Formats: sequence, structure tokens, C-alpha cells
Amino acid sequence: MLLIAVILLLYFILKTPQADIEQRAEETVLSPDADAIKFYIDDCMKKSGEKAVVHVSIRGGYNEVTLNHTYYADISIPYYFTNNQIKIPTEEEIQNELSLALVDYLGECINGFQSFVAQGYDFNIEGEPVVTATITNRGVMFNLNSNLQITKDQDTFRFERFSANINAPLRKMLNLSSQYIDVQKEEPNALRMSHLIDL
Repeated sequence: MLLIAVILLLYFILKTPQADIEQRAEETVLSPDADAIKFYIDDCMKKSGEKAVVHVSIRGGYNEVTLNHTYYADISIPYYFTNNQIKIPTEEEIQNELSLALVDYLGECINGFQSFVAQGYDFNIEGEPVVTATITNRGVMFNLNSNLQITKDQDTFRFERFSANINAPLRKMLNLSSQYIDVQKEEPNALRMSHLIDL
């Protein structure tokens, strides 16, 4: 029950995260056409990053919850403390889950490239794109490294790296969850609301 209260708090804090996008791209040729595609990818990274942060946050740090869990509004919520065992995901585990969620949500808007293909653009990705998520004191930094080459007629341009910084206090929430679980261990069957307020 306590975990649900913490997750709900996370949900309300993170349901509308503000995103500050920082996009770094190297282009061999930059044209007005490249600007339109760059804008589309920037917007895709921002929206996908926001969705990934909310998705993982309301699931207690997981993209897909496989641990012992309960449900709230059809969302799986993991137990962080059950059978006298602590099962809080580490920051590194949450970063991996955020990366997986970003890939899932990027797939939704990457399909939008079809409108560019219909206009005569050709997209080629060399190698496997690499997505990373880093939790910072101010939020989550997503990086997408992808050797994306775009060609139309005689023009060719290339994008190699995109970044999106999503403002969301995940590190703070993870620390608060850990502190609360330490208190919960003392009285496993008690709901200690006063400690939630103190945190």
C-alpha cells in the first residue's frame, strides 16, 4: 500500500515532465530539407524520452515488471520490500530500463519517416543504433548514437548523435524510496505515513 502511495507521488510529479532537448548532429551537407528531418527527429526524441520516463517511473523503475507485484489501474507496480527482502532496482538497472522504454517509444514516431520516403528521401542506418540513458541530479539524459545517412536526389546528409534531457527527479525519488524501505524494515506490516511526510 505504501509503495502505491510512493508510485502515485511519482506519477503526479512526472506525468508532464518538461523536456529540454539538446541535439548534436554532424552533417556532411546541411540544407533546408535536412532541417525538416532534424526537427522531426528532435521532436521524436523529446516526446519519446518523456514517455519513457513516465512509463518506467510509474512501474517502479521497470519497463516491464516481472517481479512480485500488484496492480493499480492496470499498471504493474513491483513490491520493493516483500518477505523481508529488499528489491529496489539500482540506478544502473533503471537506466537500462529507461533505454529499453525509449527504444519502444522511438518506434512509434520513427514510422513517421514514411512521409519523408514518399517525398523521395532515402534513409540508411549503418550499424546498430545505440541508446543510453543516464540519470543525473536534474533528470535523465538520453543519447542515441546512430550513423543515419539521408539522401534525396543529389543531396546527402548525415546525423550521428541525438540527445534529449528530460527534467524529472528520478535520482531523488530512488533515494526517497530507499530511505522509506529502511524504515519499513523495522515494522514490515505498518504503513508509516509520518515517515513519508518527513522524507
